[in-house]
Amino acid sequence: YADTFVRGINIISPGNVMGGIDYNTIDVESNINIDGMFLKSHGGSVGTSLNPFSISGNDMEVTGETGFGIRVYGDSIYAEIDDNIRLSVESGATGGTNTGIYEVAYTGDIGGSISGNTLAVSGDTAFGVYLRTDGAGSMIGNASDVFDMSDNDIDVDGAAGGGYGSVLYANSDVFASVIRNDLLDGITGTTAYGLYINSVNGGLGSVATPLEVIDNDFYTEATTGDGYGLYLNADNGTMDYSITKNHIYAYSESGVWDLDNLGLFDPVYIRADVADGTGSGTLSDPYSPQDGCYLGGTGANINIYVLD
Repeated sequence: YADTFVRGINIISPGNVMGGIDYNTIDVESNINIDGMFLKSHGGSVGTSLNPFSISGNDMEVTGETGFGIRVYGDSIYAEIDDNIRLSVESGATGGTNTGIYEVAYTGDIGGSISGNTLAVSGDTAFGVYLRTDGAGSMIGNASDVFDMSDNDIDVDGAAGGGYGSVLYANSDVFASVIRNDLLDGITGTTAYGLYINSVNGGLGSVATPLEVIDNDFYTEATTGDGYGLYLNADNGTMDYSITKNHIYAYSESGVWDLDNLGLFDPVYIRADVADGTGSGTLSDPYSPQDGCYLGGTGANINIYVLD
């Protein structure tokens, strides 16, 4: 397996990758592409729900042209990436696209957790967390075992491009619990998103198990483009949310919107759009697209649960 990356830890297997990488100090610097940790399974899984792959307690600094703190590939992934002391990823002199935690499942699902981590990522374009499932019907989490993203401290600076706190992008459904994450140090870029969740062919949550976004602090600053604290979208499924006790501050070149989501939705700051199908109508910010929040989809049902 040949590429042009320099890596602190490099694990590549023709089958499953099991076990863990815990309590390491990693400092990697190069003028080319770089990974702090790289895990790849060709034709197998990285961890399972019964035996999650553990990445915990690590202190990592990565500097390179295009850099990843932790990068994981597999047909399916079940990893617990928790309580890492520091995941710092930044560009060298030439800039680049950098990501703190990056997981891609080729055919199956992504499960497990990303919790209690401290991430600082900068680059021309920068992502704190990026998760993606590519296979037909593949999900992030499931109704009986939701993906846990909680208690992370995320700071992202996309100096010349986009800045993204966390991206969850699934071919099918997303079941996740996003709780007590601190993005107050800022998500900045030409465009900026605090939390971006998209389902291409499925939905977000269910009536019995709604997607939870609770008690988070989102601060986003977009210098020229769209600025969203929270962006949720599904094109071909039901959208069920529990969104409460968040503080969302979204800035763009056109103005500033400050939303306290403490048990109610303010129609000035939250937009829920359905382009067609059997949706629930619209609740729109006239200053779109620089909304505090975007909740939308094409042909999707939207069910919103707001808790005290």
